[in-house]
Amino acid sequence: MAFDALFFKTGLQEQLRGLGGVPVVRVILHDGREFLVRSIRQAAQGYVTLEIYPPQGTSRGAFEFPPAASLIDLTTYPTAIAYEAIAQVFLQAAPPDQGSRLGFQPGAAGA
Repeated sequence: MAFDALFFKTGLQEQLRGLGGVPVVRVILHDGREFLVRSIRQAAQGYVTLEIYPPQGTSRGAFEFPPAASLIDLTTYPTAIAYEAIAQVFLQAAPPDQGSRLGFQPGAAGA
């Protein structure tokens, strides 16, 4: 799949509606880096700016939710990523007790 501004402005939102539960969004790059996304700041031509939590490493598959950590208290960082660098956007529903901590906050991308 090719990622672009349209995907981050509308396609992602459509997929999240069908997910059920509190969504968790991770962006995995071709080089193996992985970002846990809090929100989309801007979807522009050629790149997307994401608000991310501190990097979680290069693991693949289902994100392991920290049992006692509250990431909501951590500082998030704006990060611009070229669409061509994105290998996968991974979506999953957070367990009910973790949703408010890790959940993706959908908003109007590209404003």
